[in-house]
Amino acid sequence: MPLSQAEQAKYKALYIQTATQYVKELKENLNQLGTGNETTEVVDALHRSAHSLAGQSAMMNYISMNALSSLMEKIFRAKK
Repeated sequence: MPLSQAEQAKYKALYIQTATQYVKELKENLNQLGTGNETTEVVDALHRSAHSLAGQSAMMNYISMNALSSLMEKIFRAKK
């Protein structure tokens, strides 16, 4: 269930902090895939970051970010 507007305001800074970290992890691991270093650990890390970002975005009711990260999560789950 998404947070209320008051709760969103309270947790926005934390969301931005953790979302920034997840995006950084996604970028780093996607770069690993780009270099041909496709290991189970890299794909697992991509899936985990996308999953976490999707869940947090859903809680904050950030619909577009949730949709995008959910799609990435599905792609990485299928790649596992």
